[in-house]
Amino acid sequence: MQHKKFQQLAVKIASKQLSERSARDYANAFDMLEDSDLTPQEYAEIRAHNSNPISKSRYYVLKGAYQHGLASRIAKHLEEIHALIRHDQTAADDQAAHLKRIVRRDCERLAEQKADYSRTRYRNNLEAAHDVPFDPKPHKGKRQYLGRLNRTYPDWQERIYATIAKQHRPLVATLAVTGCRPDEFSKGVQVRVAGDQIIITVHGSKTNTGYGQNTRIMTIESSTAMEKILFTIVKQSGGAIELRPAASERALRESFRRAVIKSLGKDWADKVSQYSFRQQLAADLKKARLSKELIALALGHCSDTTQGHYGMARQGQKGVRRGLRHVEGAQPVKSRDHRPTESP
Repeated sequence: MQHKKFQQLAVKIASKQLSERSARDYANAFDMLEDSDLTPQEYAEIRAHNSNPISKSRYYVLKGAYQHGLASRIAKHLEEIHALIRHDQTAADDQAAHLKRIVRRDCERLAEQKADYSRTRYRNNLEAAHDVPFDPKPHKGKRQYLGRLNRTYPDWQERIYATIAKQHRPLVATLAVTGCRPDEFSKGVQVRVAGDQIIITVHGSKTNTGYGQNTRIMTIESSTAMEKILFTIVKQSGGAIELRPAASERALRESFRRAVIKSLGKDWADKVSQYSFRQQLAADLKKARLSKELIALALGHCSDTTQGHYGMARQGQKGVRRGLRHVEGAQPVKSRDHRPTESP
């Protein structure tokens, strides 16, 4: 096996910046697998054998954590080996030899974790990289409830805004207007008014893979109820504000859940989350038949295909037209329609 190749791959994987939440989740998952002396595939097999199979999304988290954990350890040991080699001592040589054995073992483990990329392998008539038993029950995302939510409570966004604790209202209003990811507030979302328009700068997350906009600037006219609310908040604050979480991620999530229960009822507690605003933005923009490029920029994507995972046009709010007028992204949007065709 070409260990040098996988050492280089490990350094590349380990150098990727993870969000605080992803880093924590990966570390916990990797420690769990290491303590059990299991690969992600072996863990999935055991769970399935015990009649408690894991979901496909959980498997991919475990696999990503396992790869990142191995890569980080390889990169760390390579640095230690280089430092030890500089010492002309027998003890240092022995320690370096020990670390080299660990690196070789981890490189072999990393090599076994073939890339899945299910759709790519399917298009190329390749079998799945790993035969893993998943939970057959379909994943129930928040998107599927969006249409019923709008029929039951056409003003669900305003209801949640009016019910949640006051310190969280500017954040909720911005979620509703921009559809930004909740964790993007950790970098600060700048909002200012210019005339009758709202100018919002969002510093994106999920940008490590090259599919996310590092920065996007949205220009919005106050048309919807939530856009008018945000405009008023910023105007009364002197014309410009920077929004950051007013509490920990967990506290905000619990506060939001309580607001959902109080304003919409207990039945909606597990059907509506902060991401529902993002799904709604996508649905409204699709219903308005805006270009795929503009929708991609608004959602912070670098590809116009990713929006297919978000709200559908038929879930758009009846009689509502968003005030989005322009979005400027840091990167160009890749269009599937303009991909070069393969030679026959």
